[in-house]
Amino acid sequence: MLGNEDDSTFLQDIEKVQTNQIEIQRLRSWYDEAAQDFSKKAKQINEYQIVAASDRVSFFEKVAIGAGASIAAIVSFLGAKSHPLEPRWVLRASLISLASVLFAALLRNFLYPFYLLAARNVEYSKAYREKEKRKAQCIKAMPVNINWDTGEQIDPASFWIEWEQDDERSASAIKTLEELKTRYFRGWKWSEVACLAAFVVSSLWLVLLVWWNF
Repeated sequence: MLGNEDDSTFLQDIEKVQTNQIEIQRLRSWYDEAAQDFSKKAKQINEYQIVAASDRVSFFEKVAIGAGASIAAIVSFLGAKSHPLEPRWVLRASLISLASVLFAALLRNFLYPFYLLAARNVEYSKAYREKEKRKAQCIKAMPVNINWDTGEQIDPASFWIEWEQDDERSASAIKTLEELKTRYFRGWKWSEVACLAAFVVSSLWLVLLVWWNF
């Protein structure tokens, strides 16, 4: 009877070990998925940053160059003409709107790279936090807690406290980056809208100016 109890206990221990190994494998697969997602997001953001930043910055550079060229053309024309362009208020409105286009385009191109960098840091920090969370879960589930970076055995209690503190710092950093991202987004978005609106208005003023003088 005692032998049967020992055999039953032994089988239960084996079953627990097997179950624990399955759980460890599941957690390790869970962690690997987060690590792959982390690498994928970093690569995608890099590619997006290169293509999108280049295209949009190039567009607003052309807008700024066009506005500057228009201002220069009007000033040159005023110097060459014997009589000024009329009405004066349309001329002033044209010059002011063109200057607004130039300033807004320059401001937009100045803020846009900062927004892209903030957005990239947010995604990077979130992926890093998730990766570290899954790694901590795997280490906690292992029979012998091993530091994956050094290969040394660690104290589970102190490791978990240290991880929780690190996770809190990561959460705080992500919140700060989110706020910074929002500020840069609003800045470059409003300057972009202002640039496009001023471009449309300046085009209308120039059409009126040409209509009344030629």
